[in-house]
Amino acid sequence: MRVKALNIESTNEINTSLRKDITGLLEVKYKDYNYEEDIPDFAFIGDYYVPKYLLEKNNISYDCKVKARVIYGEDKMKRPRWKVIKVEKCMTE
Repeated sequence: MRVKALNIESTNEINTSLRKDITGLLEVKYKDYNYEEDIPDFAFIGDYYVPKYLLEKNNISYDCKVKARVIYGEDKMKRPRWKVIKVEKCMTE
């Protein structure tokens, strides 16, 4: 069976339950406890995983208070989860 889209329209409607902004302590982590690297391998804000590319993009190399945007979606294994898509250091730490 094949599904055919009959009509697609752009709207201003936003589903806010799929996106949220959070603030918290970002804790950097290193694979194999290799603390001599300049950039950590990943981080966590509470239970939220922060990938290395976001740390590099924002020059984050130590634990600090951050603001982040997370969206609800699926991981590579098609399991539902929250994904960090944007992170920035808070000015007051």
